[in-house]
Amino acid sequence: MIATYSAKSQRRYRYYICQTAREKGWKFCTTKSVSADLLEGSLLIQLRSELRPPKRAKLSRFQTPNGKPWSRRMRKSFRESCRR
Repeated sequence: MIATYSAKSQRRYRYYICQTAREKGWKFCTTKSVSADLLEGSLLIQLRSELRPPKRAKLSRFQTPNGKPWSRRMRKSFRESCRR
């Protein structure tokens, strides 16, 4: 895709056109042109979703980081430390 624009009455319309369509003709490309705002917006959404840090799994109140439940002794110790 090649970035280009057209101008009409003091306004620019940005879009991308298929390089194959530009070189060989419109009949050789299925996607002839795409609005720049549409393409760039879609690209930003995809980049943000890929670059976002992975969600951490929520642990229950009495669950260790490896997913195992706390033992009775651990729960008792935790409760006593909260009371202090």
